[in-house]
Amino acid sequence: MALFAGIGSSDKPTFKKIKEDGCEVSLSLTVPAAFAQDAEHNALARLQQRARLPGFRPGKAPLDLIKKNLEARLRQEIIEDLLEKHLPAALKDLALEPVTTPVATSISLEDGKPFKAEIKVEVPPRFVPKDYAKIAVKKIEHPADEESLSKRLTDLREAHARLEKAEDESVAAGHYAVIDYQGVQNGKHLPEIKGEAELIDLSSEQLTEGLAQGLLGMKRGETKDIPVKLRERAVSLSTTLREIKKKVLPELDGEFAKDMGFATLDELKAKIKEVVEEEGRKKTADDVSAQIEKALLAANKFPVPPSLLAHRIERRLERIKEQMRIPDEQWAGKMSKELEGKIKPLAESELRMGYILAAVAEKEKIAATDEDIKAEMDKDLGQTKTPAEADEIKKFYEHRREDIAAMIRERKTMAFIREKAVIA
Repeated sequence: MALFAGIGSSDKPTFKKIKEDGCEVSLSLTVPAAFAQDAEHNALARLQQRARLPGFRPGKAPLDLIKKNLEARLRQEIIEDLLEKHLPAALKDLALEPVTTPVATSISLEDGKPFKAEIKVEVPPRFVPKDYAKIAVKKIEHPADEESLSKRLTDLREAHARLEKAEDESVAAGHYAVIDYQGVQNGKHLPEIKGEAELIDLSSEQLTEGLAQGLLGMKRGETKDIPVKLRERAVSLSTTLREIKKKVLPELDGEFAKDMGFATLDELKAKIKEVVEEEGRKKTADDVSAQIEKALLAANKFPVPPSLLAHRIERRLERIKEQMRIPDEQWAGKMSKELEGKIKPLAESELRMGYILAAVAEKEKIAATDEDIKAEMDKDLGQTKTPAEADEIKKFYEHRREDIAAMIRERKTMAFIREKAVIA
């Protein structure tokens, strides 16, 4: 418990810690009646200048009328004034560093009586990092073997494939179908469900449940009613098969290499090997980092600030919704709740990992120097093509310097822990 000097005296604000639960701290604040009265007088004077009451010039309305007609606004200004003036001292004395804006959970403000408030503050977790040196990890190599090189060449050919008319008379699983369709429900056409010359890849998953299965075996020019489920809605698609196409891969030869920008096929293969080797090294490093993070999280368990966790979950959900273009009506119910349940453990681990690395950095005195930040900026500037782009990079580093320093410090800390790890 920490109090202002002179606790017990009636002329000083007092405060104390009531409860601490994980990263949530509740404290009480009591401000003498004289302070509350001063805050009321100041708030009345400010409101008088802004008030517009019928029959009075701006700034000249009687204070008792302002107090009567603007009671709610006056009360809010008094509360804000008292909290703004006295809460920072309370937080400083109690050594509390809020990660979000403190929230008043109860307020008592009566004429002639002390102002009282209970305030909830979310603070960073307090812990000493442990077991971050000599973490045992297994290093798994990912070499550029013949199998991985062959797969990459096949992927490259797939990416440059073309579609040709298939000789087959009916649709099979590996085909592409060109269709016209019209949605029908209860014998009526659905104008919002209609398409012409739509290309359907029968080898991949479909958003329209039942469509691919219904197309199998259809012949050119044939029309068929296919029952499907579209956005949880059961409808029938009156479907006409226009054409059947197949994918044709380019030959793996010198011409293909030239199309890819290489003089010979050997040069193309050498470049692919170089890329696969670099990807293998990165994957190996990522594997090691993942094992280190798992060990750190297992050894350092502590709660995280609820508001920060909720905010991180919300941002992830928003990105998923935007990327998948999920309609609001489909998102609002079960889907968002299910995703939230899956995202929460990941978001909590990310947040906890950030605190662990920050604690290790503080303990080991790891920091981002001016030289580190300049080197990071120079690397980004080296990738710019115009003076305007370079100016944007410089402005970004100027305005986000603290964020960039935190990112560099985190990266240096992970490198420090990796160097200390025992790698098999």
